[in-house]
Amino acid sequence: MAELGNVQQLKAMLQRLGAGEDLASVREDFVKEFKDVPVKDIMAAEQELIKDGADPRKITKLCDLHSALFHGKTEGEVIREQKRMKKQDLLQLPEGHPVE
Repeated sequence: MAELGNVQQLKAMLQRLGAGEDLASVREDFVKEFKDVPVKDIMAAEQELIKDGADPRKITKLCDLHSALFHGKTEGEVIREQKRMKKQDLLQLPEGHPVE
């Protein structure tokens, strides 16, 4: 059920972008509300906009803006970054460590 709330929040943010609100302002709110976001929720929010009468061509044109809003915060991106950081931490062994 939380997913439905997330989709509605995302939909509202996408509507704000579509209405011309500044990306930085919407992104600030997004980062406050979400640690990460499933891509399926983004797609569901865009689909909701279309069901509510938004022109699919307008949604397509706004995809770059939507991508900028969610950049680095989709689940896949977050997982990849966590793995990269973990690997980086492993590579920075203290001097004298047995693995070194």
